[in-house]
Amino acid sequence: MAKNWGRTPITNADKRLAAPIKYLVQTDKGVEQRIDRRPLGKSESFVDPQGNVDTVQMYGDGDSRKLDTEQRTRASLHRKGFVEYAKCPIRHGTREFALRDFSKMPAELAGQCDRDPRPYERLNYSGQPAARGEPSDLYARVSCPHIEWLIEHRRTQFLAEEAMRNPHLAAAEKAKRQAAELQAAQIELVKEQIEERKTRRKKGSSD
Repeated sequence: MAKNWGRTPITNADKRLAAPIKYLVQTDKGVEQRIDRRPLGKSESFVDPQGNVDTVQMYGDGDSRKLDTEQRTRASLHRKGFVEYAKCPIRHGTREFALRDFSKMPAELAGQCDRDPRPYERLNYSGQPAARGEPSDLYARVSCPHIEWLIEHRRTQFLAEEAMRNPHLAAAEKAKRQAAELQAAQIELVKEQIEERKTRRKKGSSD
């Protein structure tokens, strides 16, 4: 009996080039290129209970019940405290899935955003928003103020809890951070001393 391909979900398994997404991030040291390896099908970014931004597959390409799968996946994530990264939690009501955290949010952030954030934006090579078909690069942007506050709050809380559970690891990390700061300060001091010597030599040669 012939197979009815019209009623069979088919997945193109050779879509490897569609999964990795390259984008640029503005850091203190300049522009840095990063790669986000997204699962095939529909994916969405969420803030997890530790304050990380995770890319989650809502459904696969070959899923014959995509809407049902997405609804189940979203409900499961909400029960675990995950909140959508690219949606204002007050505008969409998703703050109810993290009330323990959002109850500590400052009063000045109580109002909802006028529109949802755009975590990514295409800019042309002059740094302006790119027009359709214009050569451009994909830049990462921040989310709305409420989500950015949630990320910072959860990360701070997670680090504090880790320090209580593993005080020796926290002490080692603090010592490592202090050593790095001391080394950076020493490097800056050496640079200043070199510049002072160069200045004195120029003054001596001119006299």
